[in-house]
Amino acid sequence: MSSVSRIGSFFLVSLLGAACSSMYGAHISVSQPEGASAFTQQEQDRVKAIVVEIGRAERFSELAPLPMRRESSSYEYLTFVRLTGKDSEQDTVDVLGSMRQDRREIVISIGDDYRDTPLPRTQKLVDDLHAALRRAFPDSRVEVATRKTPRIFGP
Repeated sequence: MSSVSRIGSFFLVSLLGAACSSMYGAHISVSQPEGASAFTQQEQDRVKAIVVEIGRAERFSELAPLPMRRESSSYEYLTFVRLTGKDSEQDTVDVLGSMRQDRREIVISIGDDYRDTPLPRTQKLVDDLHAALRRAFPDSRVEVATRKTPRIFGP
């Protein structure tokens, strides 16, 4: 077998292997009912405190939110909190809290770039965040959606 054939075969097997694995993602959405006022800065701060408190209990560390480029008006969410599981068993898990620019929805995203099912501690994080946000916003709709994204489309 020529070296070009071996390299091509290796590349094909690597690509197929990457395509077969998936990444786990959970999104907790908190949205205001129709006709209700938009979320306030105080409510955003309350969500941030909840995310940081529960995240720290699961050994996550807070990072500075990524700066948002203002010229990117197509992205309608602004990140206000970011956590990482680095230096723990959840080292591939990240948490982002974002607010829609019109302040009508808050989304907490939990993603694991290397697993297609959550670790037990990651699932506990999702469950605890969901329960805490339901308690904090009893008049709002709080929903969890999970997904698996083929790894070929991710990092």
